[in-house]
Amino acid sequence: MLDSNFRGGGIAIINSIRTTVDNCYVSHFTTAGISIQDGHETYIRNSFIGQHINIGGDDREKDFSGIGINITGNDNAVTDVVIFSASIGVMVQGQANMLTGL
Repeated sequence: MLDSNFRGGGIAIINSIRTTVDNCYVSHFTTAGISIQDGHETYIRNSFIGQHINIGGDDREKDFSGIGINITGNDNAVTDVVIFSASIGVMVQGQANMLTGL
């Protein structure tokens, strides 16, 4: 469990190769729950990501501002991940990325 306490992002992976994020719960971020910048072959799986902890139907949803997963690189994979609250679920700004079971 990673609680960012609304003071920034959760996990930042920058210029890395073959990094795995597995079985994480990231919440209360203001920028991105998980940010992948450059590098190659980052694998995110079996995780839960949410800016605000809720069960849906939250009156504040229109004011959510974060990005669940921000990918600005190539050759990454996201599989079996739940993004339960954020302004943008996944933002992909690169080539050859794979999203499954999201």
